[in-house]
This record gives sequence, structure tokens and C-alpha cells, in this order.
Amino acid sequence: MGDSLIHKISEKSGQGRRPSNWNKVVSEARIALQHFRYEEALKYCETALAAAHLRPDSTATILCLKAEALESLARFNDAIQALSIYEQEQNREALAPSLQSQVCWRLGSAYGGTAELPKAIAYAKQSLALATRQNEFGAIARSHVLLGTLYRRLGELRFARDHFSHVINDMLRHGDHQLLAQAYNGQGVVCFLAGEFDQARQLFKQGKEALQQLDDPLISGSLDVNLATIDVLQGKIRESVTLFEEAIPQLERVRNPRLVVNAHSNLGYSLLRLGEMQRADETLQHALIQARACEASLIAASTLETMGELRYLQGEFVAGELLLAESLANLRGLRVSFNEAMALLTQGRGLLLAGKAEQAAAAFRASLEINERMGDPRGEASARLCLIEAHLALKQLPEAQGLLTAVSEQVEQLAMMSLVGHLREVSGSVALASGHENDALRCFNQAASIWESIGDRYRAAVVRYYLGQTHAQLGNPALAQKILMATRSVLQELGTLPMLARTEELLHSLPLEAVASAPPANQLSQVISVMNRLLEAEFSRAVLLHEVLQILSEEFKISPVIIFQETVDGNLTPLAFRGCNELEALELGKFVAIQVTNPNEAQVCRLSNDSGKMLWLYLGKRRSTMPDSLLDLIIKQLRLGLERCERQPDGVHMPLPESPAHHLHPVSLPGLIYRSAAMKKVVEQVISLHSSDITVLVTGETGTGKELVARAIHAFSKQAAHPFIPFNCASAPRELIESQLFGHRRGSFTGATVDFPGMIGAAEKGTLFLDEIGELAREMQPKLLRFLQNGEVQRLGETAPRLSAVRVIAATNRNLEEMVTAHEFRADLYYRLNVIQFHLPALRERREEIPLLTEHFLARYLTQSEKKEITLTPETSYLLKQYDWPGNARQLENEIQRLVALAPAGEKITEEYLSPQIRHQARIRLISSTIPSSHTTLANAVAETERQVISAALARHNGNITRAADELGASRYGLRKMLQRHKIVPRRKVS
Repeated sequence: MGDSLIHKISEKSGQGRRPSNWNKVVSEARIALQHFRYEEALKYCETALAAAHLRPDSTATILCLKAEALESLARFNDAIQALSIYEQEQNREALAPSLQSQVCWRLGSAYGGTAELPKAIAYAKQSLALATRQNEFGAIARSHVLLGTLYRRLGELRFARDHFSHVINDMLRHGDHQLLAQAYNGQGVVCFLAGEFDQARQLFKQGKEALQQLDDPLISGSLDVNLATIDVLQGKIRESVTLFEEAIPQLERVRNPRLVVNAHSNLGYSLLRLGEMQRADETLQHALIQARACEASLIAASTLETMGELRYLQGEFVAGELLLAESLANLRGLRVSFNEAMALLTQGRGLLLAGKAEQAAAAFRASLEINERMGDPRGEASARLCLIEAHLALKQLPEAQGLLTAVSEQVEQLAMMSLVGHLREVSGSVALASGHENDALRCFNQAASIWESIGDRYRAAVVRYYLGQTHAQLGNPALAQKILMATRSVLQELGTLPMLARTEELLHSLPLEAVASAPPANQLSQVISVMNRLLEAEFSRAVLLHEVLQILSEEFKISPVIIFQETVDGNLTPLAFRGCNELEALELGKFVAIQVTNPNEAQVCRLSNDSGKMLWLYLGKRRSTMPDSLLDLIIKQLRLGLERCERQPDGVHMPLPESPAHHLHPVSLPGLIYRSAAMKKVVEQVISLHSSDITVLVTGETGTGKELVARAIHAFSKQAAHPFIPFNCASAPRELIESQLFGHRRGSFTGATVDFPGMIGAAEKGTLFLDEIGELAREMQPKLLRFLQNGEVQRLGETAPRLSAVRVIAATNRNLEEMVTAHEFRADLYYRLNVIQFHLPALRERREEIPLLTEHFLARYLTQSEKKEITLTPETSYLLKQYDWPGNARQLENEIQRLVALAPAGEKITEEYLSPQIRHQARIRLISSTIPSSHTTLANAVAETERQVISAALARHNGNITRAADELGASRYGLRKMLQRHKIVPRRKVS
């Protein structure tokens, strides 16, 4: 129809007559624009313009439509050319006032796509003035939106904020949802650039809400891109990739090449952060070609910046310098301060990697100057942190220390995940350069945890390189080698050659004899700073969860480790996980929720109430001899940390107490999960030892929390302000254990290049925790006994002993009495250690509690999507509990997010909403593992498993309904209703 209409009008115009239906052609052009058919709109406009004897207003109207179509195709110069006649004031004055405003607006919008932003602002202001004189409400609002956008591109955020606020206030009264969404979007970008990320996220969400039922993929896609960009900077890179990939089809539907290429460019950046280098390179190359094709100069410059960073990381320094130089030249021509400051930081980091520290420092200072001028606190902090790295590279330690002191508080106040990770990284570097290796270890460990939680594989690998370097300086070559070899594998996979070369060089510099004689896994250095790491991670709930996952999975080889959140109906959704993928986590969540776990291979314990929703920790099969005490202490510390995080917004830094002992709950132990009477007794005993420094022996199977109890004893003791040093007696070889425990003098044996105080010396005035004491070499037992009795320590190479004030807590998973009888352990040492004994029951002897993680995720995404009253049916909840979750906690979270997105408000989510794979495999697992019969139904399977769980809980508690309900996480009334439904009669055994 469109083509025939154009043809008909063309025929009439060819006869030299004014077409009577040219207005219909203009209407068709408008319809084509509304449906994103820009080339078709251009044809209509050209046909209409060919008509004879058009009035000036008619011509201006058609030319504005033509410019709109060209601009939508990102042909900004062509759009300007289409309206060029109106750049002469006399030609504009010939038009009606409303058309003058429209023409000025279109010229301002078209110039806004070029480097001539001041000219664009001039036209936009004229448009606003003309619209104001005519009191044209819609035109006034559109002009304010345009001005806000232009000022934002210039970096003048205060002006931009005023214009967007004007529109938001007016539109809330007048109800133009499309303009309101645009204003929310623009204001959100301003807040984003000002570092107000929470406010920006809220504005973007309000923009999506303002669209309501409007089908506007242009604004909707833009909002998704902006939300994804916030995710990038807030450390949610994986989530950002998902949003970018969702936004691209919407923007492609709009067929606006500039917006599409912007999404691709940002996607490339996120992929680079995730370490998907090849895909990032391909995406960026495509984005650059498209950006140049559509004259998207700013996007092209940003893409060049990211490509330059990638080349630097890959060791192609010349190519990286050229790309960054081109990017900066373009950005300076465009006069976009924010992007220029960011590009300078990228350039500086590349120069630093290339060994050009002086030039890097100059780039960082230039970026800092721009950010200070713009008033961008995030940019200022980033520049200062980078400048610290330059100072260190230039051996300017005092300058680095001074700048670190100045920037630390600023970063903590901003509470931005990536900035905190960078702060911890440079803090570790400053500590290492200052000779404070233990402080460096704590900072680097937390930085690694932050970067890994963000998903930035390269930055995490760099920090792990520094960890290896620190351990090498501490004289732990075996641990350094282990860390560096893992780092080397990651860097090889990423193809980041400069850092790979540094890692190889450091590996080759390690003392071969010490490495060869060291054990394959040395827990000593691994666990020294575990509790400090957890304490320092309490500034952010996300980092704290990631830190404990990293400690349990990487340091102590527990796999998988999942943190679940439970919903009101008992379903689980994974919040964080390691050692499995999302599908696996979701599947495991089903079994955890109904306690269908193998006690010999997995454990489940409650962590905390997170805003009224229960968190659960799932610990898979352990592959090492991790001490139970350490596991329990980690869990308890995690609980306390989550409680502190719950009292403040996530990501806000919380200063750490000077002494943990003064901040603990009187019946809580850091990291220890307990409910049984036996464990409550242990807790009470630990607290009662607060004023004593007596030796304690903690017994129990591996993984029952022996080190956690030891740390709790230390935290409550007079030694709390001094070090807690763990030493695993089974991890050190016989020929090195004396040196590691008691210390040595330089030159006392081959490889002793420095004085080493030993673990006892390191624990001076504090607590020494001797884990796996039953494995202590027989020949070392007399020397340990002498230390326990007299406090005397004689280092290798010294002629006389010295006194040391150290409290000793020992732990073992072996029966020392039997070892004494078998002459495998000295009786006098056993009795010296066994002054006070705490025996910890195995976790399999404590009934796991039903997780509440699914409820947490459900509530979270209901809040984010602003939906209400969405619940899961019992069958759906049960299927979630039955699925194997190959993707772990993240998969469960994503599934709940998907379910919330699919389900309308107020609806129950049935099993049909579940992903087909989850639904199918859950049913198979349900039938095969729970009900032997092959002729069962899902409802019967749910009922039978529920009956078994309830019966088992009652049996364990001798028919006591209150205790069984407490264990199952149900109310007494709810449990009684289930008993009636399943016709279960509680029975008590008669003793």
C-alpha cells in the first residue's frame, strides 16, 4: 500500500500539480517512524518534498520528519544537511512559532550527535525559549530533556540535573509517560556519572515503570543498557552481560545503529572484565566498525579505549598506545570530560604495565584534574588509587603512603565494590613495599575475593600474583609456587602476556630446594589470616559471602559450597556458590530444603536471618583434612558478619571493632553454628574461659569446628588484641617442622637466608593453635612439652633458649588416649595439653535445618521488579528442592529471577514455569532417589518424602513436637497440621 501511494503521488507531482493527498504521505511517514521503518519514512518524505507549491510550514514539517528518520539511522550530518536552510535565522522566522521551536529542537538533537555540542545546546535553548513563549507544554518538556542530555554529554552534571528534574516534576503532574521515562533515564545517567549508583538504579527502574504498557523498545532498551552499566561498576559484571544481551534485540528492533553499537561496545567491555578475551575482541571490533559507519564518534572513542586496554593486557603495547591516543584525541575533540578522564586512567594503566611509570603518573594526574573539575568523587578516587600504583613503580613509597591515607576514607564512603577492590589491592602493595607482609596478605586476599566476586578474572589474577610474591617474601615458597602456578594457568587462558611473563619470572626465582622439600599443601600460611579476612570483608555482604566461599572451596577444598536463601514456603535459591554451576546449585537446593543430603558427604547449617529471610550454608564433600574447628569458626564468623551487614545497606563500609571480644553476643561464637545441648555447653565453657590463659585441647572429627572454637576462645580471651596463629602439625615435613614451629637463625641450615621467629614467635602474647596435634612428629614432642611447661623456645642456630608468652590451644581428630597406650604420643605431653577438653560432636550428629534461601531470592526479585504476592506452589518448591542444580547457587538465583520475570503479580508459580531441564531432571531425581516405585505421581512423591522427613525428625527428638518443629523450621501448629495430613502419630520411647 505504501509503495503504491508513493507511486501515485509521484505521478501527480510529475504533472506539475500540488498533490491533494500530500498530507496523507506525511501521515504515512509518521506511521513509518513510529514503527521504526526509517528508510520507508525517508521515501515518503522525499515524495512529499517533490510536490509542487508547498507552503514554508509544510516544507519545514516534512524536513523535520526527514531529519528525524536520518537521525534515527545515526546519519547526523545528513540530518543537519536536511535542515541546513533553517540555520539561517530569516528562514526560521518565516515559519510559525511552533515550527520554529520544532526546527530548533531537531537541529539541536542532530548536532548533539556530533562533536559540536555547544552549537547543539544553542539550538536547544532556542527551542525551549520559543516553546515557552507559546506555552507548548510538550515542546517545553522535550527541550528540557534535550538540554539535560547535551549538558550531561559535556560533563556539566549540575545543569543536566536541573533540566531533567524540571521534566520529572512536570510529567508527574501531566502524565506523559514516554517523556517521563526519558527524563528518568537522563537523570539516572546524571546520577550514575556523579557516582550516585543506588539513586541511578532507582531512577532507571522508575523509567521502566513509567513506560507501563507502552511498547517503546527504544527507551526500554536504553534503560536496560544503563542498568547494565551500573552493574558493571557495582561489580555485577555477569548480570551486566545478561542485561546487554537483553537490550540489544530491543534496540535492533528500533533499528537505531548508534544505540545498538553502544550496547555492543559496553558488552565488549563487560566481556573483557570477565576474561572472555576473544569474544570481547570480536564484539569490540564489530562495534568499532559500526560506530564509524554511523558516525557515532563518542561510542567509537570509548570502543577504541577498551580495545586499547585489551591490547595492553595482551602485551601489544604499541597497538595499545595508538588506540588510546586515537581515543583521547577524539574525546578531546568531542569535549566529553567524563569519558576523557576514564580514557586517561586506561592509558595510564597501560603505560604502567608497559613499564612507563612517569608517563603513567602524568596520565593519572590529568585524569584526577578533570574529575576534580567535574566533581566526580568516583573518578577522583580511581585516579588517586592509580596514582598510588605509579608512585610505587617509581619507588616513591612516602608519597604512596600519604596518598593512600588520604583516599582510603573517600573510597570507603563511596562503598563501590570495584573501588574497594582497588583500594585493597593498592593497600596490599603499599604494605608489601613497607615490609608488612602479613598486612599485605590480608589486603591481597580480600582484593582477590572482591575481584572474583565481581567476575574480573584478570584483576583477580593480578592480585594472586601479588599474593604469590608476598608468600615468597615471607619464606613460603611452596605456597607461593602453588598460587603462582594457578595464576599462570589463568593468565595463559586469558592471553595476558605481560603479567604472564612476570609470573613466570617469579616462579623461576623461587628457591628450588625449598619448593621441592615442601609438602604439596601447606595449610599454615593458608589459614593464618582467615578470620581477619572475614572480619575485613564485613563492609559488604556480597564480598563477605564470596570470601567465605573462596576460603572453604579454594583453601580447604570443600566442594561444592553454596549459600542459599529460603523463601517463605521453604524453597531455596542460591545466593552464591563455588565448585559447581548454576544448574547444579539449583538442583542441590531442592535436596537441601528437604534435608535429603548424605551426612557423610554434605552438611547444611543456618547462617542468619537476612531481613527476615533465612540463609543456609551447604558444604559438599570435603577432600582434605580441614580441621573441624576452623570450619565451625568460619561459619560462626560468617553469621556475625551477616548480622552486621544486615544492619546497614549492602556495600556500606562498617568500621571493624578494635577487639572482637567486646562485640560478641554472650551466647555466640564467631563462625560456629549450633543448637544441640552439647554444643551449647561448649559455648558456655568457651565464654567462661575469658579471663584464663589455660591450655585447651579440642577434640572432634575433622570439620566439626575445632579451629573455630579455638578462635572463639582467643577472641574472648585476654590475648584477643594479639595474634592468633594456626599451625597444622601434619602439613609440615619432619625436617622442617622444628624450624617452622620454633624458628631459626640465619645460616643455621641451607636455605636459611633470614632470621625466622617461627610460629611461636609470631604468636607472641597471643594464641598458638596446634591443629592435628596427634600428627606431631615423636621427636618434636619433648621440645613442645618443654615450651608448654617453661615457656622456653630455642631456635635453630641459637645457643640459649628464650622465654615466650604464648597461649596454646591444641586440636585433634584422633584418640590421643589410644595413641598414648600405643606409645605413639607422649603421655606427659597429652596430659599437659588436656587441661581443659572440649569435645565437638560431628555435624552429621546435628540435624541440618531446612534452608530458607529461596524465599530470600524471591523477595529480592519481587522488590526489584516491583511485583507483589508471587508465591511458589508446593509442587514447584519441591521440584526446586529435588533438582541437582549443576549451576549451583547462581543458577537457583537466576531461575527465581526468571520465574519472577515470567509470573504476573499475584500469581502462584506452578511447575510449568520452571525451565524444562530443571523440571525434567527434578522429576527423574525425585522418582529415582526418593520413591522406589516407577508408578508414582509427583504429588505422591512430595507427600512421601515430606512424611519421611517429618517421621525422622520426630524419631530423633523422641516424639517431641516442639523440638521437631524447631529443627524442621516449622511452627508447632504447622507441624501438627502436617501430622494430621500424613496420619503420623508421635511416639515416645520408654527408657
